[in-house]
Amino acid sequence: MNSASTQSAGTHEVGKLWGGRFASASSSALENLSRSPAEYFRMVRYDAIGSKAHAGELARAGILTSVEHDRIVAVLDDLVL
Repeated sequence: MNSASTQSAGTHEVGKLWGGRFASASSSALENLSRSPAEYFRMVRYDAIGSKAHAGELARAGILTSVEHDRIVAVLDDLVL
């Protein structure tokens, strides 16, 4: 293990996606931004519906391949279940 990964591992905080990636603790502004009231999680289903529609449009425009589109839709379906 190199010294950079050793340093970042020392600041890893359980339950935080970014915790192991940086050598120093996150700022209080980032902490406040990353907190979501529990009621926001009710909106996940609707966010997934919108993201699936967006992926469909990107595929129709030729920006996403059909494989990429199908993978995105599958992940969103798994997320919402």
